[in-house]
Amino acid sequence: MVNRAFRTENITLWYLFRFYLIDLCKQLELIHKEQNIQTSLILYCGQSRMSINEFNYLKSNIGSFILANGFFSSTTDIQIANSFLSGAINTEDYKVILFKIIVDIDKYVGYVGECEILLSIGSIFQIENVDFNNELNVWQIHIRAIETIRKRYGNKDNINLKICNISTIDLINKNYEKALEFSMNQLLWYKQYFPDCYLSIAKFESCTLTCWSHKIHLHITWLYLTRDGRRIGVNKIFDNMKNFLQSNQISPIVKFHFTLTYFWIQMVDLAIAKNSKDLNFKEFIEKNSHLLNENLFLDYYKKKTILDNPAAQEQMVLPDIKPLPTLVTSNNKK
Repeated sequence: MVNRAFRTENITLWYLFRFYLIDLCKQLELIHKEQNIQTSLILYCGQSRMSINEFNYLKSNIGSFILANGFFSSTTDIQIANSFLSGAINTEDYKVILFKIIVDIDKYVGYVGECEILLSIGSIFQIENVDFNNELNVWQIHIRAIETIRKRYGNKDNINLKICNISTIDLINKNYEKALEFSMNQLLWYKQYFPDCYLSIAKFESCTLTCWSHKIHLHITWLYLTRDGRRIGVNKIFDNMKNFLQSNQISPIVKFHFTLTYFWIQMVDLAIAKNSKDLNFKEFIEKNSHLLNENLFLDYYKKKTILDNPAAQEQMVLPDIKPLPTLVTSNNKK
């Protein structure tokens, strides 16, 4: 289904599969690293019907590069690949093709099974030769997986950025209205979830924010948790909150407090989990107005435990009145 969508060059279909593709590519890369195979492989992939125009193009462009516009399976066993060509014959309009692929597997991303190799979308190959295999009665196209693009443009982040920019320009040229629609939808999504004050997070991280309040603290926490999720967001909140409050020029009274920072993360995250994810911050805080109570932590901590305790500023101190609420305990009370 994914390969079929990519061959249509319909960006609407591509867009629908974007999250699946990202996850699959990441999974392939993870599996490849875990296998840690340090060798070269010769792989085979059969194609029972290749149009004469496509065949002649490949044959007349030895040394050129081709890009896989879908995921495809290959095998280390030539007989298995040939079995997929059973019954196929060469005609004036179509040719029976067997790809012979040389892969330096330690530099390549894919899933390696016992005799099956799944090659990722965007795989780049160089055409080395095209000849006829008399024994199998098929045309054999010799290609090699390459690292030329990486060597030319540098690290993977740079490659992704350049390919993204090139693809975006190409898609806009061919599908202007659809590209504009996706861009507007993306802007509307950001406006819905992250209004203009979202830009304050940039000032927060650069320590140039000129004001600070409990509500701003809640907003910054909400932004990180909704944008990055709890697992990533928590670390960003702690790192940036500590950096900002230690270097801020707003008030010498405002100091970083580890336990309080964690407390508000927990309370905001719980409120996010219990509410619709379609809320913007204004709607979120209206539905969770209890968060505006700056002394809410005193329902869980004695003052001497959290405010008069230097240890609470440097590390997490457990509450001594009642446990902090969680999604499980909160649901059990209903």
